Amino acid sequence: MGNVIYCETKETTAPFIFANTRIAVYSYEEVCYYIFHHPSMMSMDNFGAEFTEWLREKLHLEELADSLEKLEASECTLLTYLETLLLAANYYDKHEVALFFERLKTEQSLPKALQLKKQADSFLDFHKYVRAIRIYDDVLKQEGLEAEFRSTIYHNKGVALSKNFELKPALKCFKMAYETYPNEVSLSCYLTIFFMLNQYVEAKKEAERLEVSAKLYERLLKDYKRSMSGFEETEQYEEYQKIKDAFQYGQEKKAEARIDQLLHEWKEEYRVQTT
Repeated sequence: MGNVIYCETKETTAPFIFANTRIAVYSYEEVCYYIFHHPSMMSMDNFGAEFTEWLREKLHLEELADSLEKLEASECTLLTYLETLLLAANYYDKHEVALFFERLKTEQSLPKALQLKKQADSFLDFHKYVRAIRIYDDVLKQEGLEAEFRSTIYHNKGVALSKNFELKPALKCFKMAYETYPNEVSLSCYLTIFFMLNQYVEAKKEAERLEVSAKLYERLLKDYKRSMSGFEETEQYEEYQKIKDAFQYGQEKKAEARIDQLLHEWKEEYRVQTT
C-alpha cells in the first residue's frame, strides 16, 4: 500500500482486494490503515461475506468474522460495523478511532455535491480515472453550485480525462473551468493540452484571445518541452520508437503484433479501472 505497516496479527499471501479501488490488503492492520485514511470511500458494499470469509480463512480472526457477520445480518449502520472492526485489535486506540468517526460523520453531513467530489477526488488519487469522471459528471448535474466550486469540478474532470489520454474532452473541461471561474491553473492546463495535441497555432491564438501574458505563455511552452524531453527517456517512448522504426524498415507484421499486444494490455488496464 506504499507505507510500512507493523503487523501484530497474522499476514497472508492471499490478499483481500477492495472492489472500488482495487487496493490489496494482506493483514488486519492494513485493513485498518486503509479505512482510516480513506473515509470517503467507505460503504457497506466494501465488505460483506467475501471479506468476513477472508478474515476467517486467511487471517484466522474467527471471532471478529463472526461478530461482523452478526452485525451485517442485523443490517447495522456503517459506523457500528467500522467501530467493531477498528477496535478488534490495538492498531488504533479508542481515542484515534473516536477522532476517525468524528471525521467520518463530518464528511457524511456535507452537502451531496461535496461528498461526491471527495469520492471522485479519491478515485482520481487511486488512478481510477473512468470512475472519477463519472462521479464528476454527477456533481455537475447538481443544482445551485457556486461558480468557483463548479470550476474546480470541471478542472478535476479535465485532469482525469487527460490522464486517461482523452485530450480533446480534457481541453473542453479546462476551458469550461477557466470560463466558469478564471484562474491561472486551469488556464495553464488548457493551453498545455493544445501543446499535447500539437496545436501550437491554436494555442497561440487562444492565448492572445484570453490576453495571456507573453511571459506566462513562454513559461508554459518551455515547461511542456522540458517534460517531453523527459518523456523521451521513458519505456513508453522507447516502445513508440521501436514500433515507428519497424514500420519505417518494412517490418509491418512485427509492428502490428506489438500494437496488438499493447492494445490488449491497455484494455486490461481499462477493465480494472472500470471494475
